[in-house]
Amino acid sequence: MIQSIDQLCADWLAQFKKESTHTTYRQRFQPFAAGLTIDMLKSLTPEDVASRLRNDQSAASSQRTTRIAAKSFLKFAGEQGFCDRKLHTTIKIEEKAPLPVVEVYSSYDRDRVINEETIPRNQVILWLMLTQDFKVAEILQLTWYNVDYSENKIQYTASRCIRRVFIPEPFWSQLISLRNHRSSDDYIFHGPQRTGLNHRQVKDIGEDALKRSGINAKFSEVCTGGRISTREYRLL
Repeated sequence: MIQSIDQLCADWLAQFKKESTHTTYRQRFQPFAAGLTIDMLKSLTPEDVASRLRNDQSAASSQRTTRIAAKSFLKFAGEQGFCDRKLHTTIKIEEKAPLPVVEVYSSYDRDRVINEETIPRNQVILWLMLTQDFKVAEILQLTWYNVDYSENKIQYTASRCIRRVFIPEPFWSQLISLRNHRSSDDYIFHGPQRTGLNHRQVKDIGEDALKRSGINAKFSEVCTGGRISTREYRLL
C-alpha cells in the first residue's frame, strides 16, 4: 500500500524504460514535490499546482521539463485515485522554441572565403570542405596514394563507398605543388614539420578564413561536412 509521495513517485517512474528519463524526471520533479504529502496531494487544487510550479527558479528549458514531469506525475496519480483525475490538464506545456533561422550566404561569399586565402594548401582544404562536403577526418586521412594524376581526381573510400572527386584548376595545380617529392604514403596536407595536420589545425584554417571574410560563424556551422550546432549557415 502506497503511503508516501516517494513510493508513488517510484511507481510513476517505473513506467519509463529509459534510465535517462528516470534521472531527468526525478531531478526536475523535486522542486514541484517539495514538502508534498499523500494527504496534501488528495486535496491539491489547480491554484496549488500553479504555486508549486512558480517555485521553480531554474532556467526556462529546465522549467519546461519540470512542468512535463509534474503533468505526467499528476496524470499517473489521478489514474491511481490519489488526486483529481483532471488535475494534470491544468498544466500547460509551452511549445519548444523554433529552430534557428537559416542564414544563407551566396556563392560569392563561398568563393570569397576560398579565394581570399593566400596559402595554397589552405585554399585547397577550404575548396574541398566548402564545395565537396569533405569532413575534417577525411581531409586528415588523404595521402598521395589517393591522387589520380591521369584524371585530376582524388579517390578515397567514404562510408564503404569509393568516392572520386574531380579537382578543377587552379586547385589541381595548387594540390600538385604540395607534393614536393613526398612518397605515396605521405599525407597530402602537412604542417611545417612535415607531419600530417591535426583536427585543431584544420579547424583553425576554416575559422581564420571566415573571420577574414567577415562571416560571424563557426566553421562547423558553415561547412556542410561538419556538425551543425547552435546556428545554421549555408554557403551556397
